[in-house]
Amino acid sequence: YPPTFLLVPRLLSWVAPDFWTFRHVWFVLNILVVFGAALAVALRLDAATGTKSVLLTPFVVAGPAIIVSFQMGNVQLAVVALSMLAMLLFERRSYAAGGLVLAYVTAAKLYPGVFVLYLILRREWRAVAWAAAFGSALVALSIAVFGWPPFAAFLEHMPKLMSGEAFPAFRN
Repeated sequence: YPPTFLLVPRLLSWVAPDFWTFRHVWFVLNILVVFGAALAVALRLDAATGTKSVLLTPFVVAGPAIIVSFQMGNVQLAVVALSMLAMLLFERRSYAAGGLVLAYVTAAKLYPGVFVLYLILRREWRAVAWAAAFGSALVALSIAVFGWPPFAAFLEHMPKLMSGEAFPAFRN
């Protein structure tokens, strides 16, 4: 993960300083984020479709792949959910909130950056500006909290991530 991802785990470590408590808090937080984003998107839909979405969400989340993702502590589902939430916030003209959420998930996982590209292509400059401003602030905050070494290590490791060399198990 890019060093900016570490900001949320650092905050959580204040309330959950030991590993097992942290794992429990992380698990619950991930579930709340996924269900919360699903509910927020369902509320945006018409009444009939939204009701069906809410009622079917537990069945989707109960799927084996989703459960394993939660159990492993993988943040991917939360990042997808937060990306949806950021776009919903932009649609509702909550630019600052949407910018903060999109900036964090983009700076934490990189692939949500495709939504920034989407906003650029749609010429939604206000949303892009908020995301860029918060993205810059999160990078600055990460440097202030963790220093340069995690960024240097990430930049050194990134070519291996891009080529797949960092994942030898997947080659097999």
